[in-house]
Amino acid sequence: MSQLFKASLFVKPIVIIAVAMVMVPRLAHACMCLPTPITEEGSTDRYEVVFVGELIAIERTENIFPDTHDTFPVEINSYVVHETFIGSVPLGDTVHIHQFGIGCTNTRVEDQLHTKFLIGGFRDERKIPDWPNMEEYLQAQLCTLSYSELYEPEYSNAIYVVRNRIKAALERELANILVLPLATVLVIGSIIFVYFIKEY
Repeated sequence: MSQLFKASLFVKPIVIIAVAMVMVPRLAHACMCLPTPITEEGSTDRYEVVFVGELIAIERTENIFPDTHDTFPVEINSYVVHETFIGSVPLGDTVHIHQFGIGCTNTRVEDQLHTKFLIGGFRDERKIPDWPNMEEYLQAQLCTLSYSELYEPEYSNAIYVVRNRIKAALERELANILVLPLATVLVIGSIIFVYFIKEY
């Protein structure tokens, strides 16, 4: 009898852990990482939008996906765009960023309303069987680019890094556009110059 009792003491915690693991939302993978430092090369590459926005609304609700009948808690944060770095988000537009899951996403609080954030938003394009289509939502999570003006100097430093990165990318693009015409002009000019030297 005592051996049976000891065995039940051993099995009970295993059963509790197994049940808890089944109950954890499938989106909990968002909790298992840290934000990528803004200074790291490529830290802004995966985002569809990167902008400075003023947080104007926080809505907490549930999202129902009719195809799979899944229901997820979702926080929808609305921002008025003050400056755009990546993506088609014009100044003055309102952008809604969805955060799916419970507790482990980068939630906002009412004290942060009417403050500015440097925000990165992405669409989850992964195709997973029996998983709702998240592609239509601009999303953020724990690992997503997010700097608040409430936290200086990190916010200003992040803005500086992103501005410089976008500026450098535009300069490279402009240089690539101008290389071919300039090379063509130089080649034609050299041919004409050599021709005139031979003639005269």
